[in-house]
Amino acid sequence: MKQNKASISYALSTADMNGPRVRFVVHRGFLNERRPSEPTSWSKNPSTDAQDTALTSEVMLVTTDVRGPKATQIRASQQVEIAWWLSVTQHQFRVRSKAWILPSPEHSLANAFPSTTLAPASLPEFDWEQERLRIFRKMSPELRASFCRPIPGTPLKGTGPGGGDVDPNDFPKELPSDLEAKTEEEKKLVKEALENFALIVLKPWEVDMCDLAAQPNERIKWSLDLDDKKGWSEEKVVP
Repeated sequence: MKQNKASISYALSTADMNGPRVRFVVHRGFLNERRPSEPTSWSKNPSTDAQDTALTSEVMLVTTDVRGPKATQIRASQQVEIAWWLSVTQHQFRVRSKAWILPSPEHSLANAFPSTTLAPASLPEFDWEQERLRIFRKMSPELRASFCRPIPGTPLKGTGPGGGDVDPNDFPKELPSDLEAKTEEEKKLVKEALENFALIVLKPWEVDMCDLAAQPNERIKWSLDLDDKKGWSEEKVVP
């Protein structure tokens, strides 16, 4: 997947009072999932246990601006669905999940986040702020800079200082990570970006896979017992 960039985006559907809302988002990996080349300085959370087993889980991560509509919609309704098309293998995945917003620790939403419940099973003391910072540090300078813009969806006309228009040319173009910022201006902008930067944390409870490369086509549904006592069940269904 990491070698095929076309496979790391999927459609995320939420809802507001007017109905469904959908957009493409970038898959930021599974919880605490590390690349071999990833610097250890990006997170203080351990990545493996004493037996070198990865300390991760099925929890999926997406990024968002905590001020934007995705965050507002998820606060109103935590049930979301992903549609993920892998063109190389001709597989479609539809993933129904419960979603939470993980903002900065100072944000009012932080206390509502179920940190212990969503932590890796072998790592109950998981540091979620370290995970949020790790994902921020992984992003490109251009993407980090996008969290210094006005609220996503804000009209450009008449919403700038003094009632003037907002000029996108004035937006920061690139931003270093918090570990790389050197000047006072960079540190100020990084602080602003981190105040707006949040993770969408997705816990899947149903996965519907359709294999269109197989002949005849094959479709399998996996469902998680909602009280988490029986684990996942599998059922083959008509494509």
